[in-house]
Parts: sequence; structure tokens; C-alpha cells
Amino acid sequence: QPTVKWFKNNVELKNVGTKANDDTYELVIPNVKPEDEGNYKVVITNPLGEQESQCKLTVIEPTDIKCDFPEQQTIQVGKP
Repeated sequence: QPTVKWFKNNVELKNVGTKANDDTYELVIPNVKPEDEGNYKVVITNPLGEQESQCKLTVIEPTDIKCDFPEQQTIQVGKP
């Protein structure tokens, strides 16, 4: 079984959720927030050697749109 270590901005992440499927490992970040943004790296080690992969996570916050419409409107046909 390989050893899997995750890093964010070159700092090792402890107690993170790793999902393993066959030979694929995924970092699970529930409820992503802007502060989760950064450079992530995974280092996988086994008796045959070591492999690493990295990516940049960019968090885009949803836009909050507010409309000043009344909850209910009554409109008569033919009237502006």
C-alpha cells in the first residue's frame, strides 16, 4: 500500500480526506471556502519510488443578486 501525502503551499496537510479508487487518489475538501485557494501537491511513495502531481485551486465565490420585487403582485389584463 503506497504512502500518500498532501500539501498546500508546500505545507503538509494532516488529517485530510483522501479518496482512493484503484490507482487514483483524490483530496476531498468539503465546503470549499476562499481560504482553501492555493497550490496543492500530492506525493505518493511505495517501495518502487515516488511520484508527485500538483495543481492550483482557484475558488470563485458565487455572486449574490438581490432584487427588490414584492413577493406578490396583482396585475389586471390590459392595464400597464
